[in-house]
Amino acid sequence: MDTYNDLLEIVPSDPAKAQNYTALLALWKEQKTLIDVEELESSDDFSVWEEDVSALLDDNERAYFRDEQNVLVYDVRALRIARINLLTKILIHRHGINLPGGFQG
Repeated sequence: MDTYNDLLEIVPSDPAKAQNYTALLALWKEQKTLIDVEELESSDDFSVWEEDVSALLDDNERAYFRDEQNVLVYDVRALRIARINLLTKILIHRHGINLPGGFQG
């Protein structure tokens, strides 16, 4: 496995951790692509994306994802990058990997 991107492509074997994983990964890819090519959606579209992600997370993941203390916001682009990073940490945690400063469940 070369990068965490390769890891993220694998659905966790634990059924509880696999719940909604494919849909979350699709939302992660959608936002990552927009950030990478700097084609940012409107704030309204991003709010819809955040709500879509939140709806697919369990309660602990959702609290972590929505906690404003996990996000230092300088501008809209920074907020988007921060949220995608939080979702990345959640997806990696679902593989049983606990990153320092990452989501711990």
